[in-house]
Amino acid sequence: MGFETPALLWLICLPIVVAIASAVRNRHGVQRSWVLPLERWGAGVGAGAGFLWVLARRLSDALFFVSWSLLCVVAAGPSGFLDAHADSRADLDVVFVLDVSPSMAAMDMEPNRLQAAQAFVSSYVRDRRAGGSVGLVAFGGTAALLCPVSDDAPSVSERLFALAPGMLGDGTAIGQGLALAARHLARTAGRRKALVLITDGEDTVGLVDPLDAASTVKRMGVFFALIGMGTTGDVPFRYEDPVSGELLSGTYRSAYDERVLEALAAAGGGSFLATRDVRSLSRALDSFDQSLASSASSEQARHGLGPGLSIAALVSAALAFFIRRMVLGGIA
Repeated sequence: MGFETPALLWLICLPIVVAIASAVRNRHGVQRSWVLPLERWGAGVGAGAGFLWVLARRLSDALFFVSWSLLCVVAAGPSGFLDAHADSRADLDVVFVLDVSPSMAAMDMEPNRLQAAQAFVSSYVRDRRAGGSVGLVAFGGTAALLCPVSDDAPSVSERLFALAPGMLGDGTAIGQGLALAARHLARTAGRRKALVLITDGEDTVGLVDPLDAASTVKRMGVFFALIGMGTTGDVPFRYEDPVSGELLSGTYRSAYDERVLEALAAAGGGSFLATRDVRSLSRALDSFDQSLASSASSEQARHGLGPGLSIAALVSAALAFFIRRMVLGGIA
C-alpha cells in the first residue's frame, strides 16, 4: 500500500491524545472547558454495570476509533497494487500520427519511408494480442483524422494503405498532427491511451508549436512514443505529385535531425526510437510493444483504496452509533 499524503496518518493518534489528556485532567480534578465532537456523549458506565454493558461500551469505543482511523487513512490517499496481465490491451486506445510530407518518399528505407511506416503500423494492428482500438492521423502541410479509434482492423488497414506522400500538401505540420491526435484521444473511452508519432523531420508549417502540443500530451497522461525515420545526406528519391501527377526522381538532400526529435519526445514525456533501415524499424516495433506492455502493467496494477475504506469507516461508525443508542439507550 502507498499513500499520496502519508503525513495525515498522524491524525489517527488524535483520539488517543485526547483520551490521555482527559484522563490527566480528571485525575487532577480539572473541569473540562471544551468538548470534541468525537468525544462520547452522556455519562459513563457506572462501576456496578453488568459485564455485557461494559463490553458493549468498550466495543462502541473501539468501533468509533476504527472509523476515525479509516477516515484518516482515506484522507492520506491510499492505493494498492494487484498482479496485472502485461499483455492486456482491451482497454487501450492507440492513435498513430503519420508524416505524409513529400520527403517520406525518400528511399533510404525500403521501399520508401512512408511504406516502411505503413508496414510498422500494419504489424501492430495485425498482431495486437488482446483487442484494443487503433486510430490514424496523417499530416503534411495540414493534418487530418483519417480513422477514429476503432477495433475494426480491416478498415484501419484500408485507410492506412491509402496514404501517399504529398497527399496533404507540402510541408511538415507536426504540431497540428499531435494536437489533432490529442484532441481525439481526449474524447475516446479507453482507460489507457497512447500516441505514436512517426516522422522524418522537424516542423516546417502549421499554427501549432510541436513542443506545446507534446506538452499537452504529457499533461493528459498519454503514453507517447516518437519514431524517427531516415538518414542524413543525399538519399535516393522517387515522388509522384498527387495533384499534377508529375513524377520526380533522383537524389534528395535529407535534413533528418535526431536531436530535434529527441527534444520533442522529451517534451511529451515519451521515448524516441531512431530507425535508419527496415531492420531497426522491426526492433523499434518490439521495443514499442514492450514499452506498452510495461505501461499497461504499471497502470493496471495500481488501484485506489479510498472508496472501500470509506464504506468500512461508515459501517464502523454506524455500528458504534447503533450500540450507543439502541443497546445502551443513549446514556453512554
